[in-house]
Amino acid sequence: MQEKTKKISLLNKFIIVMLVISLTMTNFLIVGENLVTYAADALLDNQTEATINKNVKFDTYFESDNGNTHYLISDVNSSNSNMKVKLNVAARIFKRC
Repeated sequence: MQEKTKKISLLNKFIIVMLVISLTMTNFLIVGENLVTYAADALLDNQTEATINKNVKFDTYFESDNGNTHYLISDVNSSNSNMKVKLNVAARIFKRC
């Protein structure tokens, strides 16, 4: 009886380890791929201020010496790196009479 319990316990530990490895690898492969794709996407400059709600406008961009852009490649080790993140949010508020 004890030997059977030991085999089941060993099998459970093996299954748990395999699940953890599978989930970890899936996380790196799928999520990591999306982050690289998102960061490398140069189409960010084509985005607009529009949101789902027509009364709200939202825009973020980097302000640098070259102007405003939605993406910026910069050397973070540079001592004269000057970049600012700007956030514009506009909301129209209606008064009810």
